[in-house]
Amino acid sequence: MTIAFRTLATASIQGTTANIAVTDPGNIGDFLLAVWECDGAGQTCSPPDGTWTEIFNGDLFTDNASYIIWYKNTSAGGGGTLTFVAGSATLNMGLAVAAWSSVDATTPLDVTPLSTVNDDGRATPANVPAPSVTTVTANATVVYVAIGDCTSNSPSGDAFTAPSGYASRVGFFDASGWNIIGIADITQASAGASGGATGVIARTGAGFGVVGFTIPLRPASGGGSTIDVAAGTDTPAVGDSVANSAFFERILGNITRTF
Repeated sequence: MTIAFRTLATASIQGTTANIAVTDPGNIGDFLLAVWECDGAGQTCSPPDGTWTEIFNGDLFTDNASYIIWYKNTSAGGGGTLTFVAGSATLNMGLAVAAWSSVDATTPLDVTPLSTVNDDGRATPANVPAPSVTTVTANATVVYVAIGDCTSNSPSGDAFTAPSGYASRVGFFDASGWNIIGIADITQASAGASGGATGVIARTGAGFGVVGFTIPLRPASGGGSTIDVAAGTDTPAVGDSVANSAFFERILGNITRTF
């Protein structure tokens, strides 16, 4: 199967509550990736439940910010609420949750994700490099994540540019004006080294502390494709999987009406 980006949800909080929530952007069975950042080094945050796996947790030391990245193998779908809970109710924080379809449910990460060393004090525009990973599965999707903490919260000239060849999925500057999250992806037809990737974040008159991540997703096995119920235009074929029970119910209804 071929991995496909589904959609993405974002939220930001300006020091009013420990809870930050988004609507689940996935359909049933989708892979979810959550990226959280806040002001203040050494801060903590808990995912919605125990089905999430943490893959990165760290600080941007000079610019005094914290970040955590988690994934969840299979979304429950249905537009439910995903609530993440920070260890403090006084933080400025941002959250982005992205969904991809047709990711392997058993081994969603093709190889171990990698990150760059934190690089503080960059001027704007700031290059955000992420390391190469060597995938072992054809048609793996390499997800690039950039996180930045800004030295000025004046929201002027905000921009995120994805690495060359990557599809930009979001450049999210949260409402506090300090935290920046960029997400992009690319699919590799053949297994092998992805090569380093460098995106750019920018804001007028500001510098950044930045860190970049490379997260390789393994495609689900099978010759067919996942039926996208939301689009409602897919034609079932041998090897297809049903992504939502509503589609199956629609098929049964059509069969019933023919008798």
